[in-house]
Amino acid sequence: LMIVNKIFKIPYRKYEKLAKGKIYTILNDDINAIFSFSQNVVNIYTTFITTVMVLIYMFTLNIISSLMLIGVTLIIMGLLFLMSGKLKRTGHKARKTREQYTNLISGLLNGFKELVLHKVKRDRFQSDLGKSSKEYYDASQANINVGIDAALFSELSFTIAVGVSCLLFPVIFNFDKELVTAYVIAVLFLWGPVGALINGVPQIINVQVSWKRIKNFLENAHEDETSYRDINENVETRKVEKISVNNVCFNYQSENDKEDITHGIVPINFKANHGEIVFRIGGNGSGKTTFLK
Repeated sequence: LMIVNKIFKIPYRKYEKLAKGKIYTILNDDINAIFSFSQNVVNIYTTFITTVMVLIYMFTLNIISSLMLIGVTLIIMGLLFLMSGKLKRTGHKARKTREQYTNLISGLLNGFKELVLHKVKRDRFQSDLGKSSKEYYDASQANINVGIDAALFSELSFTIAVGVSCLLFPVIFNFDKELVTAYVIAVLFLWGPVGALINGVPQIINVQVSWKRIKNFLENAHEDETSYRDINENVETRKVEKISVNNVCFNYQSENDKEDITHGIVPINFKANHGEIVFRIGGNGSGKTTFLK
């Protein structure tokens, strides 16, 4: 709601320069990413408390092995944060291509009549939509693949760490049988909470991407301009006595030269004097907008 209220305060001319797809992806994707993460904060908090309690218990069993396990876990998380740069880049690119794709979808919905009536425009639009769709798919797939790589790395690394802790540490530190049983149970119990914390790293990175996009949007959309209704611009005006055109025509040329011209306006003769109010009427696709352009 805060972002929507901010949009209402944007001067109209600045709003026209904003990509509509960017507004949609921020209000939908980025807000949803932050909202979903906020719901997981409680789970992360309880998981963290559980992890701390289990580690305290492990320290009572053997300090050195527990420190080594913590060290391995921190190394894994550090390597994940090193991979975060690539995850952020692919995330930004995926959102950017989604903005472009959403812009085209918005154009399809708002300009459906014009596209239906004009074959050349429709063909070009379909070509642009196909390219944008492929770019969006490739960028999203690249971002997903980086996330999968990070998840596989964290899972395999921590699995190896747990295996070493359960199989090698008892032998290295010469644990007795009862201590081995207690230590292995504690490590296995720790597997779930620590795995959840490690897997939370990509979520944090995704939230950082969304938060940065929202922050940049709010900064760029800041109403730093005086309302245009309150601006007294010193613009030199010239009085035009009349506007006249003679034999004006325009044709939409097909991309394939062999094809016939699909649409156009016939030669028009027109004159409007100063002070006159002129209405130009016609059905959809009759050339009103083309003539004015």
